[in-house]
Amino acid sequence: MSFEDIFETNSNDYEFYEIEDEHDNEWNNENDCKPLSFSSYADGTYLKLRDCGIKQAAFLKVYNQKKVNESFEVYQKIVKLYDLVNWTNLKTQFITSTLDVQKCGLSENDIKAVMKALNGNNHVISLNLSENVLNKPACGYVAELISKNKIIKHLKLQRCQIDSEGASKLSETLEIASLETLNMSYNNLGNKGLHFILDALQANKYLLELDLSHNNLMKGCGLDISTFIGINDKLRLINLSNNYIDNKIDLSNIVRSINYLNETLKTFILQWNGISSKECANVFRLLFMKSEYLKVLDISWNNLKNIGSIFGKGMKKSISVEHLDISNNPLAPEDIMEMLNAIIEPSSLKILSLTHVLVDEKIEKAISNLQNSNPELQIKVGLYTNIRRRTTDLQSLYLRRIHYLGVMKPKKKSKKVDIGHTLLRLKQDGKLIPMKMSNFLLLLEGLKINGTEDLLSLLARQFRNSEKKVDVELMLDKYMELYPNTELRINN
Repeated sequence: MSFEDIFETNSNDYEFYEIEDEHDNEWNNENDCKPLSFSSYADGTYLKLRDCGIKQAAFLKVYNQKKVNESFEVYQKIVKLYDLVNWTNLKTQFITSTLDVQKCGLSENDIKAVMKALNGNNHVISLNLSENVLNKPACGYVAELISKNKIIKHLKLQRCQIDSEGASKLSETLEIASLETLNMSYNNLGNKGLHFILDALQANKYLLELDLSHNNLMKGCGLDISTFIGINDKLRLINLSNNYIDNKIDLSNIVRSINYLNETLKTFILQWNGISSKECANVFRLLFMKSEYLKVLDISWNNLKNIGSIFGKGMKKSISVEHLDISNNPLAPEDIMEMLNAIIEPSSLKILSLTHVLVDEKIEKAISNLQNSNPELQIKVGLYTNIRRRTTDLQSLYLRRIHYLGVMKPKKKSKKVDIGHTLLRLKQDGKLIPMKMSNFLLLLEGLKINGTEDLLSLLARQFRNSEKKVDVELMLDKYMELYPNTELRINN
């Protein structure tokens, strides 16, 4: 192949790019204005060019032939065999680093076709199958892929309706998979499916991040989680948010492994688990005092209150935790003051997140003094009482919080009744009119919302009209903006 042949060829047949060489300054005469040499490699040819009067030389890489998209050819054959929908946009994705088929409505055979096509692929690093239904056979095709393909490092399986049977199939090859990140959030693994997944990942030597949030993990799951954390020596982040890990036994098992058996885990995320008891707070106190490696602890959006002194004792002796996020918990001002007073030098803590936690002027002053004495410490506060109220949508904030606390407990969706259903019932009965604060609180007494008495009062204050009555019609309008799919069921 001559120099002229290269540039006369259709540019679609080759991939060109330059690499500057700053070390050859001797190529500076007219005789150097021609190709110096060709070097053939497996993926093409490097053409070394001498340039004229320019200090930097260049390398031009060309391919001897068109890139062969073998994966798409395999895919096309399977599509034809099973008479499937031909997703032609996959042609370019098979030769890029990311293949994204999220929410494409792929069938079991569609999944099979894509997985088979990827078996020998050496381009795709990230695979996103989220929001496609993965039944047991489909999970088997994914398992086969990750056992054969060692190039794929990132796998997203969000909202794929994977249950324990699907988890069982996936687990058959997870131990030898080369995945660095695995996202299985918003599925229905349950404790049984969790066991399959974590048992397989115990000996995995590559996984760095694991997301198991929104998976209906119930009481008793802590043993499998703690065993996994205690054995796996690669994991850096685990997300267990939006589950039901809210009891002392499960939390104690998990924290014990973090404290004494694991040296790699840096980030532990445990949002939205309904954690509320002082016994659980004491477990986190031990985490502060004993863990030597954990850097980030996120327990925001739980129901922790009256725990300031307990957390303070742990924070005062914190060894490694640098970022504590306890936002969106119903903390009293006394809780916050006790935690702030516990931050003394030397302290591992660098960031304390108190977003959407009520803060008064006394606490604001304490925060200011603390940050003046320790400039490296960041305290993030996003909500104040009587100070910066105009900057925050408190109506939405309190409705979201009470909605969560009201629907998280029932295990059956058909039994979930919260403040929105109560307001819809009022509308149906023609009673959606402004009411006194006492009547509003009395109306909600029947709801099983633990620990929200103060929040209900604060919510009511955000909707008081000029007559100091609670505008429940406005409250319902705001609620429906946040949760438009809420319906009043017949049995309500």
